[in-house]
Amino acid sequence: MVKHEADYTYVRPSAMRSLAIWLMPLIVFVGSLILYIRTMAPSLYWGDSAAFASASYILGLPHSPSFPLYTLLGRLFMLIPGLEPAFASNLMSAIFAALAVMMFYMLAKMFIDVPAYKSEVKHFVRQADNEHEMKVIKDESLVGSSFILLPVFVVTALFAVSLPVWLSAVRTEVYSLHLFLALAALLSCFKGVKEEKRRFLFLGFWLYALSFANHPLLALAFIPAFIYLFISQWRQFGQKFGSIMVVIFFAFIAFSIYFYLPFRAAFEPGINWGRPDSLQGFLAAITRSADMSDFAALTAAPDYLLRLKKIGLFMADQIGWPLIGLLLFGFWGIYKISKKIFPFILLAVVFNLAVVLWAADFDPRNYDMVNYLAPLLGLVLIISTAGFLYIIRIKIVTGHASVITAVLAGAFVFVGVSDNIVKADLSNVRGPDLISMAVIHDVPDGSILMAAEDDLLLPLWYRAYVDSSAHKIDVLSPGAMLNPAYRRQLMTNYPHLIFPDGFDGEQQGKADDWAREICRLNLNERDIYLQFGVPGFKHDEIVPHGVVFKYVGDDSRVTFDTNFYQKHLDIIAAMVEGCENDSRTVDFTGRWVFTLGVYYERFGQHEIAWKLFKQSLAIDRESIDLRLHLATALARAKRYKEALKYLSDALEIDSQDADCLRLGRSILNAMKREGAIAQND
Repeated sequence: MVKHEADYTYVRPSAMRSLAIWLMPLIVFVGSLILYIRTMAPSLYWGDSAAFASASYILGLPHSPSFPLYTLLGRLFMLIPGLEPAFASNLMSAIFAALAVMMFYMLAKMFIDVPAYKSEVKHFVRQADNEHEMKVIKDESLVGSSFILLPVFVVTALFAVSLPVWLSAVRTEVYSLHLFLALAALLSCFKGVKEEKRRFLFLGFWLYALSFANHPLLALAFIPAFIYLFISQWRQFGQKFGSIMVVIFFAFIAFSIYFYLPFRAAFEPGINWGRPDSLQGFLAAITRSADMSDFAALTAAPDYLLRLKKIGLFMADQIGWPLIGLLLFGFWGIYKISKKIFPFILLAVVFNLAVVLWAADFDPRNYDMVNYLAPLLGLVLIISTAGFLYIIRIKIVTGHASVITAVLAGAFVFVGVSDNIVKADLSNVRGPDLISMAVIHDVPDGSILMAAEDDLLLPLWYRAYVDSSAHKIDVLSPGAMLNPAYRRQLMTNYPHLIFPDGFDGEQQGKADDWAREICRLNLNERDIYLQFGVPGFKHDEIVPHGVVFKYVGDDSRVTFDTNFYQKHLDIIAAMVEGCENDSRTVDFTGRWVFTLGVYYERFGQHEIAWKLFKQSLAIDRESIDLRLHLATALARAKRYKEALKYLSDALEIDSQDADCLRLGRSILNAMKREGAIAQND
């Protein structure tokens, strides 16, 4: 029964309204899914994507908090016949992102299709005597259904093509699942408040609790809002102790997924990060205590203001300043629409923004930080559109307001698709596959391979644990050896290796010391290869071997073909082809070529070294770090003007970069101290 002020029992919904209720959400889901599948990475992607795909396949435990819900669901998707595991993982992200977009559509429609007590339209109503007649009644909606659908559909499209959503859909990551769970929980709870039905409130709280088993940090951003909702709806819960127990039971069921961690860790899977098979390890895994131990060293308020500025500029680039500027009007409109839900939305916005500010310095090249913004972006769009639309309809115009809002949002949809597709289209990315296969080709079975960075290590995990092409190569991460749990895991995975005394203890030590000692102990038993850049190894202890380097120790005289870099450039060219706008690909390949130049520089091959340095800058035109490294090296050589040139290029990318500004001041001071000779060198 639909409640109205008029005295009747039933309002026959129009055909358009029935279409909006049942068919439009399905159209939104299918349309989003097609977009995401067409732009999805075909196989492995950089960073954690390869780790999650590998962990799902072997039911391993990736980095804390191990994301048990995502890992288990990922394994289910890999059971689909005919799909390569990496593709199946990417597909799961696309499906959950499309479901999240559908949830957003339904949420936006809920807030836009609201009562307007000054609008009157004619509907067929059925009286008690079963006679049909035309009556003028207070309508439930502000305008006709066609006008409601227009702004909802356009704003949903803007949400779907924004980078925080799009980038979560096209690679293996936990963010699309979190976005779906968060929006589904909001939709269910708001429906429960609106219709005064406890079952929807219980469902919403359960979905929210379930999100903790996927990404606890992002789930924490909604805790104050859900606490408020529970308190404000206490009467709706029946003011009974049993209602509290039901909510606690749902939360326990959701959190119980974490008990999978010690159970699985006891079986020693190949990927067993943190080894949560003890109480201490389990608590460290689910709380991410190792990541948050430096809480007191968080940056001061001015840095947060700079982060806020960066986030604001990024959000404006995604949805436009007009929609962000309408936020205050939107909050007023949301307050007028529902005084019960307004505090929930306000708390959700404030604490989602706080989590993003606290997590790390925002960088649009850091896809994880971009994905953190997706729930906040969705809330901002709903507030700005629904709230402002309500105010403008009531105070100024009626039907035309929907058209005006749709045109405004539609303009940014067009701009967003044009700008974002070059960044979010990962359909040509082959880099992780190419470099991991090239390394495996050059490293014989039975060897030790040390990776300097995760972007090489994690694709090699996939080769070792999923397709088994590297299962006879012992892949080690020297940087991770700082973690005692990782060291113990290495001893479990590779019992045939000789490890230093105390390697399985709790002492921290230095990663480069552990790595060098392992090489020294095993050099006579097996070949050792490494990626140049592994800490603690000198250039005269390694020789080029394909796309990696072979460790020969400190007693050998190193000789090599000075043209070996050409093989590296060939594989880099293949990796970059068609991916010139993928920041992760150009970041990895630019750094790879740059470190190759460092190797030549240390052997005095300056001409080749600077050729490679310039090649790396040509690959990654937006890298501040590469330019900062060159400026630092030139400044040490007292080539100040050349150093300032690279610093100037870096500051054009980010004029507020603290490291560049600090180095620039140091160079200018040095030039003043050393006089005109230094200034004119």
